[in-house]
Amino acid sequence: GQIVLSIQPDIVKLDQPQAIRNQAYRLECTSQSVSITGNAPPGLFYGIQTFKQLLRRCDQGGLELPLCVIEDWPERELRVLHYDTKHHQDRLPAVKDFIARAASFKANAIAWEIEDKFAYQKHPLIGAPGAFTAEQMQEITAYALKRHVEIIPIVQGPSHLAFVLKHEKYAHLREDVNNNYMLCPNKEESYALLFSMYDELIEATPGARFFHIGTDEPYF
Repeated sequence: GQIVLSIQPDIVKLDQPQAIRNQAYRLECTSQSVSITGNAPPGLFYGIQTFKQLLRRCDQGGLELPLCVIEDWPERELRVLHYDTKHHQDRLPAVKDFIARAASFKANAIAWEIEDKFAYQKHPLIGAPGAFTAEQMQEITAYALKRHVEIIPIVQGPSHLAFVLKHEKYAHLREDVNNNYMLCPNKEESYALLFSMYDELIEATPGARFFHIGTDEPYF
């Protein structure tokens, strides 16, 4: 037997946007061979994931597959996981393992609420010990894109900013001087700080198309 991997545009014909058509594939398992054909590279990748999910160990040893023909594509272009690291710091291998696992289940975007787990070069006070450098974020982003996963940075504002406003250097930007939760939206310096943070993370995630500007819970 043999396994044949290939790309053939429109092997699965769909009346869908191109971004969804690119993710479609055809998987055929016979008694002699397995063929996995994607409309484009993402489709081939997802067909391989389905193939791996179909494999079962036999009681007698070895592996078995069902005889089948599967044509598959996603309902939505983006399937996003929210990765919230405001309260913990993962190491680089753990992040890569998370990305690989997400990709194996055909998630193709990770919205990363990174808070102080990024080492801002222009604002070094903000980054927590062990925060990922720009170079490490670029490595993570490239690793994800190889698996058809986009990293979408999340930077909250004007709220959820205790990781910034807890520092005396930025205390004058608080909406309430006695509460470090929210940035004051009436101060131009507030926007200069946020936009500077945005710029650094955008530069650290080359190839990503999206950036999430969180506006959650501005209670004050």
